[in-house]
Amino acid sequence: QAVGIDAIQYFLVYILSQSGIESRNAQMLILVVLGLIKLGVIVIAGQLFDRKGRRPLIFVSLLGCAVSLFIVSMSFIGGASSEATAIFGLAMYLAFFSIGM
Repeated sequence: QAVGIDAIQYFLVYILSQSGIESRNAQMLILVVLGLIKLGVIVIAGQLFDRKGRRPLIFVSLLGCAVSLFIVSMSFIGGASSEATAIFGLAMYLAFFSIGM
């Protein structure tokens, strides 16, 4: 909870809407794709825990979460929001969170 996963997941539809994706069908499709990305990374991370240990994965996860939240925030700065940048940042955030948290 310290890295904001609850807020991101709760406001995911709002973030997509503010980035310019107004269609409910497109939003739901993006949510499903983001969920599948998260699931895939969880499977990979489960195998990495045995090889690398928990501590290095937590550090990678924290650094990745910070960078991806920066990318999401940059997609809204300047008045012109970028759909692709916001989606990419959200996908990275969910993936990095799933690696070590």
